[in-house]
Amino acid sequence: MKDIFIFGCARSGKTILAKSIYEKFGYSIISIDSFVDAFEKAMPSVGIGHSNTEFKFKTLPIFIVKYYQKIKKEYPDVNFVIEGWHVFQKEIAKYIDLKDFVVIGIGYPKQDVNLKLKEIREFSYENDYCKKMTDERIINLVENHKNYSIQMQKECEELGINFFDISNNWDNVHKKIIEFIENSINVKS
Repeated sequence: MKDIFIFGCARSGKTILAKSIYEKFGYSIISIDSFVDAFEKAMPSVGIGHSNTEFKFKTLPIFIVKYYQKIKKEYPDVNFVIEGWHVFQKEIAKYIDLKDFVVIGIGYPKQDVNLKLKEIREFSYENDYCKKMTDERIINLVENHKNYSIQMQKECEELGINFFDISNNWDNVHKKIIEFIENSINVKS
């Protein structure tokens, strides 16, 4: 079975999707966002963090690919789903052949900002970073991620990667993504 890459902006449901893949297909999860969190909290002087875009979008892809290759070598019979928003698929594609994976992009290029604000407020967990944000700050965040989604959608088209727009009816799109993955993971390389 093929391993899976999920590229997507913040608040697009990547982690929920990865958990669904784990539950349905038994894939182990590699969370790129967790790497960034760990570096930012454990070694802040290194400069690896959520706001360091040069690192995230240029250096982090190399780290992720090398980490994946090492862990895959040690556990060749384990399947992985790699998810996160801190890397662009174009950058990862410089270091690894994405044709060897099931690759999807998810985002919300057509999202109504006020609906997304309501969704974020409704589904934020206890230690969620958005809990402490003002509505104005979240709206700004959503606008930025809408723009990121548009860029990601264009990159997906250029690279021949399936992009799923979750702007409306996330549950239905989530089901379509799971069906797509189910039909794709058993394809032989």
